[in-house]
Amino acid sequence: LNLSFNTVSGLIPTEIGLLTALKVLDLNFNSISDQIPTEIGLLTALTDLDFGFNSLAGPIPSEIGLLTALRNLRFSTNILTGTIPSEIGLLTNLLVLELGNNQLTGPLPAQLVNLTSLTVFTVQTNFVTGSLDGLCAVLNPDALLIADCLSEVQCTCCDICG
Repeated sequence: LNLSFNTVSGLIPTEIGLLTALKVLDLNFNSISDQIPTEIGLLTALTDLDFGFNSLAGPIPSEIGLLTALRNLRFSTNILTGTIPSEIGLLTNLLVLELGNNQLTGPLPAQLVNLTSLTVFTVQTNFVTGSLDGLCAVLNPDALLIADCLSEVQCTCCDICG
């Protein structure tokens, strides 16, 4: 379901959880607000989830860890708050994880080292702390990493330090 670059506004209804066979949910570049519903965790067939460039607020629900078929997860450029849930480390098929340009806080979860297939990881322009060096050690050297590694985040392999 690709509704990107439309004028979709309002919230994501909890009934989204009824679309259990959905493989792609792309709502980027819209005006969606409120929080990501926990029912998102019921969409276990999803391979691509893109909520980027909206006005989503609140935490990333821990139920995101149930979406183990995900290959692409894009939540960049919203107003997401709270910590990055450790359950993201369960998404071992992820190739792309974009979390940049939010208001995420706290330490980077140690479970990020489980994401050994990542080719893109962005976490810049947040308020996270910690080290990405463990992730650097397990990733392909061609992976693109973008973080605030000039201050809050240690990263010896980041391509861009914001």
